[in-house]
Amino acid sequence: MSDIKVASVADLPQINQVVEQAVMAWPLSERLRRLSLPLLVYTEIDCHYYQFLVKRDKANIVAIGAWDPHTLLATAHGNAALFHGLYVAPDSQGQGMGWQLVQAVADRARQLPVDGLLIKAERVAVSYFEQRGLLAVEAAGRQDYPYQFWLNLWPQCKVP
Repeated sequence: MSDIKVASVADLPQINQVVEQAVMAWPLSERLRRLSLPLLVYTEIDCHYYQFLVKRDKANIVAIGAWDPHTLLATAHGNAALFHGLYVAPDSQGQGMGWQLVQAVADRARQLPVDGLLIKAERVAVSYFEQRGLLAVEAAGRQDYPYQFWLNLWPQCKVP
């Protein structure tokens, strides 16, 4: 996974290009994709909260994983770091890049005092995380994010 690198603010245009390509390929109506996109692109302010790990194909970013290494969350399964977003350009999907990014974030999160990653997924990605055996996390209330998954960082330890 040495080809996965931490992105900088200068990479935001390419990061957002991948986000746009991925969102516009979602199996939703064109209107819903168009309305969703402004909520999902990242700004320079987001760089203060999230770390972006990127995978490149030559000079171009083709996949990103965004996570928050600064805020630890208490969950029913233990303390967690937040995995915020996973996007792979449509032409690069199906090659394992997304899961490589999830694993790269997990490797970094193991340096923190956390038990797992709390992954917030879009509805269109639910089956992706289910197929990888991640535990679906029930929303705690109406204000909670509806599609969440738990990735245990220490699989030899039992998850409650």
